[in-house]
Amino acid sequence: MRPWMLQAPQVILSAADRTVFQAAWQARDFTRLPATVPRWVFLQWLTGQGLLLHGSPQSGIDTFEPRLPHDLSPDEFTPACLRPRTACGP
Repeated sequence: MRPWMLQAPQVILSAADRTVFQAAWQARDFTRLPATVPRWVFLQWLTGQGLLLHGSPQSGIDTFEPRLPHDLSPDEFTPACLRPRTACGP
């Protein structure tokens, strides 16, 4: 993990929180989420249910495939084998 990245605090959900999360997810009514639990905890719970979260507002995505990003700026996360090559080299 990069030094500037923060690690999420450990959160232990109560049975009541899990029940409320399940009900909110099934109803797609996120106003049911308790105000005392941060939203990122709910998102983390969703990933534990097998959901993949993405930042696109497109709801009809069926398949995710690897591809070059539109922003070709260098970053620390893209593996070297997927980075675009320039005329100057890799």
